[in-house]
Amino acid sequence: MVSVKAGDVVFVDFTGKLSNGEIFATSIKEDGEKAHLHEGHDEPGHVHEYKPMMIVAGKGQTIKGLDDAIVGAEVGKKTSIKIPQDKAFGPRDPARIKLIPIGEFRKRDIQPFVGMPLELDGGLQGVVKTVEAGRVKVDFNEPLAGEDLQYEFTVTKCASTAADKLPLLLEGVTGLTNAISFDVATGVAKLKVAANVRKDSAYTMNKVTFVSMALQYIDGVKKVFVEEEYAVDSAEKKD
Repeated sequence: MVSVKAGDVVFVDFTGKLSNGEIFATSIKEDGEKAHLHEGHDEPGHVHEYKPMMIVAGKGQTIKGLDDAIVGAEVGKKTSIKIPQDKAFGPRDPARIKLIPIGEFRKRDIQPFVGMPLELDGGLQGVVKTVEAGRVKVDFNEPLAGEDLQYEFTVTKCASTAADKLPLLLEGVTGLTNAISFDVATGVAKLKVAANVRKDSAYTMNKVTFVSMALQYIDGVKKVFVEEEYAVDSAEKKD
């Protein structure tokens, strides 16, 4: 039996539910389709990709109640837990519900409606709750604040050594399954990215995230070298 330790890199399949059993998030296609989670939300032609969540266990990368339960969980075993709001998204704060004069919206040529997502200057996000008497009520609480939650989860992959953590972290962050070497004596990790890997802005962002997380969360890693191959596409090359 293998159990997760704090600091392990893990892949977790999960389904999160409200206390009434309503599914609000899942990595499992069958559960997502049953709950109609993405119907009408994805762009036309886009197919939502269901995949496990990757985290470094015990490092606060998911809500506390789930993070605490993952540490110590048996790999491959389905676990069911209940998480009180104080270990989920916290209580709902009445002070984060604001009344905004409708004129402030009209100045920005915005017609508010109930359910409308809103982002103010500075990145504060909320949802319009009511529009009446010349005022708009906006709730800036986290949508799941004040909710007790239920989770069913299974740790599907777990890595405990630096040499094993690196490829799992790479896969989780970038989707790449490249071999990555690690020298324990020097603490140097080396990754080679082939020419056929598309190196767009998303790739660059994911690469930086991977390197940052490897240095921050994987003990023994002191340097990360990324070697990238580029080649001319002969089909597109012009004389």
